[in-house]
Amino acid sequence: MVLQGRLHIFCGEEGFESDRGPWTVLGAQSLQDEHYVADFSATPMERSRVLQISYADYQVGAPTGLPHLLACHAY
Repeated sequence: MVLQGRLHIFCGEEGFESDRGPWTVLGAQSLQDEHYVADFSATPMERSRVLQISYADYQVGAPTGLPHLLACHAY
């Protein structure tokens, strides 16, 4: 999750480009699928603060009903 700043995103084989700012969630599926492989890359455009949570940490700390709230949305 981007907490502060902006990221430039390159997605998929087509190299679709997009810019994302605060409160954007990237790779939410990785919290539900241990074998998830992202098809995007993200590069900071400016000084940014990003929250990164590993699959293992999420499994330890997440309530069982939360995963449905983290569905990935395309913008």
